[in-house]
Amino acid sequence: MSTSAEHAGGTAALTGSGTDLRVLVAGLTLGLVDDAAVFPPAATAVPAAVDAHRARRLGAHAEVVGPILVRASDTVELLEATRAGDDLRVGLVADSGLSGLVEAISLLFDHDDRATLSQVEIALPAGHAPGPATEVLLDQLAFSATAYVEVPRTGYAAALDALAVDGAERARSTEPAEQARTRSPAKQSWRRSCRHV
Repeated sequence: MSTSAEHAGGTAALTGSGTDLRVLVAGLTLGLVDDAAVFPPAATAVPAAVDAHRARRLGAHAEVVGPILVRASDTVELLEATRAGDDLRVGLVADSGLSGLVEAISLLFDHDDRATLSQVEIALPAGHAPGPATEVLLDQLAFSATAYVEVPRTGYAAALDALAVDGAERARSTEPAEQARTRSPAKQSWRRSCRHV
């Protein structure tokens, strides 16, 4: 059985340079979980999702609550559900192409007292070669938010190469996990930077 003094000494041993280990762990989980309530399986209506997100940000686990994710086409509805001072961090999912995403971003910039852009997610357009499509997309992404690019199941290597040239840190792949395990070692390094859906 340890005494309070021994326990305190043990806690001190877990601290580095005066920094409490709990603070370090909290930094790792800060904003870790995106709030995707408007997407299946919950498929919550945007106004109800905003109310619930507001409550989560005030709850016991507020520090792990990341941005609320909404479709770009739902940005007006999102803004109507917010109020001045909400300061919601928003992740926009492009559901109406790049032009719809840019329009939604502009709306957020015009209402920055309610919501700010945290990230965007966009899939490469179907029917185009992934490499050149990625290059065109990157040329058009003229904003300074984290962008997650969803690459196709086939031709993803050219898309990932274009993202690497641009300095992209993360890509999202629709490639099945079993294909990822069978890639060559040169392409396997990309496995660490891809989220599979």
